Amino acid sequence: LIAAYDFGLHGQQWPWPNPFSWLADRVMGTVLLNLFFVYVFLANVLDLTGALSLALSLLALYLCDMLQLQVNFSGSLLTGIIIMPMAFAVNAAYSRRDLVVRTCAAQRAATFQFMASVCAWVPEDDQYLRDVLNVLRICRTCCGHYFAHSRECEKMKCAIVVYAAHATLVDLTIRLAQVHGVPPPLVSPMLGNLEHALANFELIRKIMHYGTPAS
Repeated sequence: LIAAYDFGLHGQQWPWPNPFSWLADRVMGTVLLNLFFVYVFLANVLDLTGALSLALSLLALYLCDMLQLQVNFSGSLLTGIIIMPMAFAVNAAYSRRDLVVRTCAAQRAATFQFMASVCAWVPEDDQYLRDVLNVLRICRTCCGHYFAHSRECEKMKCAIVVYAAHATLVDLTIRLAQVHGVPPPLVSPMLGNLEHALANFELIRKIMHYGTPAS
C-alpha cells in the first residue's frame, strides 16, 4: 500500500499495464493509504470476539440480501439497543479518565509531601536521603512501565517492584526517625503519605483493568 501511494505521489506509472493518469494515481494512492489506516484501526480495536461479531453481522446481512428477507421494525429500537448504552459507556469512560487524572495528582502530591517531610529532618549529604531518592526513582520508573506495558507478565513484575519499593521506603522512614530523632507524631504523616501514594497506585490499576462494556 505504501508503495502504491508512493507511485501515485510522484506521478509514476503503475507496475501493471494501462497506467492511470497522474491525478488518478494520486487519488488511488490516497484511497489505498486510507484503507491501510482503516485496517490498522480495525486491527487495534477489534479483538477475536469483535471480529467474530462483525463476521456474523456481515454474513446475516448477505443472507438477508440473497434471500430477499425484509423485516419491519421501529427505529426507536436503535435508541434502546445501541445509542443509549453507547452514550452511557462514553460518559463512564470520561468519568474514569477524570478520576485517573485526580488520582495521579493526589499520588504525586503525597509523594512530594513525603519528600518534603524527609528533607526537613535529614541533611542533604545523608546516606538515608540518597537511599530514599534512589528508591523513589525506581518506584516512579516501575509505575511508568506498568502503565505503558500491555503484557500482563511485565505489568506484574513492575507491580511487585512497586510494592517492594513501598516496603523499603517504610523501613527507611522508620530508621531515619530513629537515627535523626524525629518525633513519632511527625513520623505518622510520612507513613500516611506513603500509604496514600500506594493506595492511589492501586486505584489507577483498578480503573485501568475496568474494560468498557462491549455493548
